[in-house]
Amino acid sequence: MIVSIVGARPNFIKLAPVAREAQRRDLEHAIINTNQHADADMNHAFFEALGLPEPAYSCAVNGGAMPDRFAHMLREITKGLQTLKPDWVLVYGDVLTTAAGALAARFYGAKLSHYGSGVRSGDMDMPEEANRRIVDAITDLHLANHESGVANLKREGVDAGKMVEVGNLLVDALKTFEPSFTDVAKPSAPYALVTLHRPETVDDSTRLRSVIGAIINACGGLDIVFPVHPRTRAQLDVAKIDIQSLPSASGLHVSGPKSYFNLMGLLRGASLVITDSAGLREEAYVMKRPCVTIREGTEWPTTLEFHQNLVSGYDPGRIHDIISKLRFSEFPEDPLPPTWDGFAAHRILDAIAEASAKSF
Repeated sequence: MIVSIVGARPNFIKLAPVAREAQRRDLEHAIINTNQHADADMNHAFFEALGLPEPAYSCAVNGGAMPDRFAHMLREITKGLQTLKPDWVLVYGDVLTTAAGALAARFYGAKLSHYGSGVRSGDMDMPEEANRRIVDAITDLHLANHESGVANLKREGVDAGKMVEVGNLLVDALKTFEPSFTDVAKPSAPYALVTLHRPETVDDSTRLRSVIGAIINACGGLDIVFPVHPRTRAQLDVAKIDIQSLPSASGLHVSGPKSYFNLMGLLRGASLVITDSAGLREEAYVMKRPCVTIREGTEWPTTLEFHQNLVSGYDPGRIHDIISKLRFSEFPEDPLPPTWDGFAAHRILDAIAEASAKSF
């Protein structure tokens, strides 16, 4: 049996093609949901929209500080593993659920596979970077989504026999669900799609105000669609920031979180994407949408090579300059990596099957 451990929006989207392929093969595959995103719009709505099976084990929600949440997840996931008794555990990406699921698998004694293995930003101040390195240090089967991940793992001394370049599950999801993408909420005028949610972006009130102000000013004459993440909404309330009252905000369309289908529909029609989300940045890259990354760095240097994705940092002046540059620039077509062909889930399950047939 394979158990997928998920708990956040990026996990759910990556899980969907794997769950479908496992069902097609009639494999024994179960899901543990940690409920890291306890908000219904960020959790249960994705299960329904993506046609995911109900979790075989759903962890109780804990909303404490990160160390408390991690310890709680570890206990809850372990209970689920003891109930389900998997041979393999599959974790996805780099969120808190990924790290807790990996450690629980190791403590339980199941073989561990990590999709997204080898991704590196080099910034250990990012919780995601710490999660990646912790998980990869104990992984049995490294499932890299790009050749850069394979190269990083080789540099770190990982046995080549324990790594496979499988492709990108987000591409699988885009190819599978694209007919269902809807953009009923998009403006009639050209628009930028904006999402912000990372703690380093939104938890400091001064930074949050300056970033949003810089985005609005730089997008003058371009409408802005801004689905506000629950974390960001809470921080806006704490900081008493009314974004609709900021200068030049007349073309601002603010809403709550969008479903995957709605968000991808908006992405498909956007003239520009401005985000601190790693997943949306990848999706923008696949859809050939110019993207400004509101962070100090990126785990995906490949997206920088053809200037489709530019990293702005948090300085308002640089944000303004980068947005202005991408708004009015043409960039050459960047062919997608060969393994980003919509068959990542197929390769993942093949790799686990092959690894099961030999001892590590």
